[in-house]
Amino acid sequence: MTETKTPEANEDALMALDVHECFERLTKPWTLHAPDSETGHIVARLMPALLPELRDAVFGGMESTGGSASFGARLPISDGALDLYETIDQQIAEAWASAFPGQVPTVDVPERLLSQVVAVAKQDELVTVLVAEQRVEHGGERDEHWWVERKPVEFTLVALLRRWVRQVMEFFNPPRTREIAAPCIQCGVEWAARTSGGEHVPYRVFVFVQDADRCSCEIRCFACGGSWGPGLFQFVAASLGESTARPHLTDSPSEP
Repeated sequence: MTETKTPEANEDALMALDVHECFERLTKPWTLHAPDSETGHIVARLMPALLPELRDAVFGGMESTGGSASFGARLPISDGALDLYETIDQQIAEAWASAFPGQVPTVDVPERLLSQVVAVAKQDELVTVLVAEQRVEHGGERDEHWWVERKPVEFTLVALLRRWVRQVMEFFNPPRTREIAAPCIQCGVEWAARTSGGEHVPYRVFVFVQDADRCSCEIRCFACGGSWGPGLFQFVAASLGESTARPHLTDSPSEP
């Protein structure tokens, strides 16, 4: 019988990646084992290196850039890709500074900086990078004001690389989500905003991630990256309070 993988198994596969496996996915072509859309059987697909693919998405509409070839359709120039690429680029530089305190890098390509970090740092070594958080005052009122606050956050090296792998993969294949009307139980953030048509469009950061049948397979915070599998849904419910969380924990495939 051909193996099939649930979303929980896919999440487990990501969490099982070590530093070097994450580095390989970020910098070199790699193989993804995922269900076929028609048969449901697991098939192997050759995937492009994530960082070059993201960089190519930034300049995808420009014929003269000489960007790397994509395994999928070439995207137009993407503000979202640019924001994510610049964020990861900056965080790689900050991780490098943590690994080589007081030194000046001799290269500026993020893949090369990352290779130097991975060569010397241990998997569980702590690194500090700046993470952008959207803040709002007087939300929903006439004097509503949004701004971005960059705060230092400490990660283990492996957790940071897994975060980058997930962010790039989900940029190209966004997960289906349902909002939770409450702040994250880990970081306390409830709202963020994206820019659309020159305006800030708010969205909740604490969500259920759902599979193709709209069954919830994970609770996630897009602000801090916190993640809770189905076995921890009751813990999240208790943390939020039964009246807030309980209705969301009975999601059914028929719900919108």
